[in-house]
Amino acid sequence: MKRKARQTRPQLVCVLADNSGSMYGPKAEAATAGIQEMLMHCQSTGPRGRDRSYFRFALIRFGSTAEVDRPSHMKPVREIDPDSIFINGTGGGTNMVQALEIACSGLTDYVHHDLAGHPERAEHPVPLVLLFSDGFNNAPGDPVATANRIKTLNLDGQGITIACAGVATQADDQPDEQLLRRIASPDCYVHIQDVRMLSSFLAEVGSSGASSPAEVAAVIRRITCASPTTPPPRDEPAWQPPVQANSDIVAWSYDEPGIPPAEIFGQPKVLRIEHRGQGTGAWNA
Repeated sequence: MKRKARQTRPQLVCVLADNSGSMYGPKAEAATAGIQEMLMHCQSTGPRGRDRSYFRFALIRFGSTAEVDRPSHMKPVREIDPDSIFINGTGGGTNMVQALEIACSGLTDYVHHDLAGHPERAEHPVPLVLLFSDGFNNAPGDPVATANRIKTLNLDGQGITIACAGVATQADDQPDEQLLRRIASPDCYVHIQDVRMLSSFLAEVGSSGASSPAEVAAVIRRITCASPTTPPPRDEPAWQPPVQANSDIVAWSYDEPGIPPAEIFGQPKVLRIEHRGQGTGAWNA
């Protein structure tokens, strides 16, 4: 894969999370666990140092209105405390349109300004968008048109990939699979019938470093073929031994002796900001 995340060219992963009332309970808990696990995977990639993140993160929750999680917004992952991230399923309806509009506005600015003149543009990873929902969009507007605008944003011809998951883990779940397949990039839709698979989808795809639809589709095939497993306990993060010192990719553990947790994670307060317009400029509001 030519485009690889590095400290000087981190990949932006943007999660559009269904926070509607129908997500309340096990689905919201699984989504929370998956995003937290994704952040931990991303934090473990690269050499030591709080300032050496290979990924940046953005979270947009959508219920009756869409909102940006401000404390974590656009931050390098090692500056984010995973425990500060949550999906609680108390947002009311399913305003998928506004979430996509906010994402489109922010990603347009990011690609055209932050990445346009980047010295490593040819190798910079393209942003990745993950969207999951267990229901139908019930807001006016055309989510497919907005998603298509996101997918046309590109670096040297390589467009942004959107991966979607339709969550159907309970008898009354009715994800709009036809809509979600149209929003998703080719072969980047997954039907989820087990809450553990929702966690795996977010954790594995979000931390994969994949940029193209083919790369994302390969990750989705891998996790759907594997038996779903319960995510490891939050107080026992997975550890990987470091590779040789001459490598520029070093896996490390934030439980490692000599690295106080305070030097790795801040303790940001969670601030929920609602955006009631169509989202133009709301990403940076």
